[in-house]
Amino acid sequence: MSDGTKEVVVITGGTGYLGSNIVRALYQAGYTLVVLTRSTITQSPEEGVHYITADLADAESLVSAASLVRAQYGMVVALIHAAAAPLVRKPLLSLLYEEAQMQFAPQTMGAFQFFKIFAPLVRDGGHVLGITTAAIEPGAKYAPSGVYGAAKQALRGMLRTLAAELKERSIMVSAVAPAFMPGGLNSDMPEAVIELITKKSAPEDVTSPEEVAATILAILQGAMSVDGKSVRIPGRALSDL
Repeated sequence: MSDGTKEVVVITGGTGYLGSNIVRALYQAGYTLVVLTRSTITQSPEEGVHYITADLADAESLVSAASLVRAQYGMVVALIHAAAAPLVRKPLLSLLYEEAQMQFAPQTMGAFQFFKIFAPLVRDGGHVLGITTAAIEPGAKYAPSGVYGAAKQALRGMLRTLAAELKERSIMVSAVAPAFMPGGLNSDMPEAVIELITKKSAPEDVTSPEEVAATILAILQGAMSVDGKSVRIPGRALSDL
């Protein structure tokens, strides 16, 4: 149904700064949200947002979560991968192996396990979306530093592969690439620095979680044709994955 009524979306990272805004926007539009989280959260089923405890690093927990989703809802309309690790603000080659692994774990290998186990639940014609970053988009004004950009590039590459492999089921695969957001992963920055970046940046270099959520809603409702594309936010410019 185009208005999202009773359609089910499964999301990772749905309790975070960006993810919680995505959950809120989709729920208000009539979708039922299933949020995969490592924390145990109790939520009334009547409220339309349901939390299932699962760890992206634990395939067994994801298989169990997928079985629960299938049993309760059947097929779903979309998967959204919004999980990310806290930023490690160091040059790439100065990182310890464990620090690099911490970034890649949720954003690449975690994404792989999520998509592998949950893709069979996506109905034909549904969506698979991953949150990347505008810093890796063609023509970006600044190059990403450290391991964060590398992990997002890997996620983007995975989405490109899935766009080809899931085409036979008409599943639309896309990346959503937000510009700088003043909270969330950037909340470790001093407030004065955040204010300076926000003030000095061009409008296309700063966005909000609400704007990202509105774009995802537009994709799910069919207002945008983005299969095999990356959507830069703000502006919604498209590039090939």
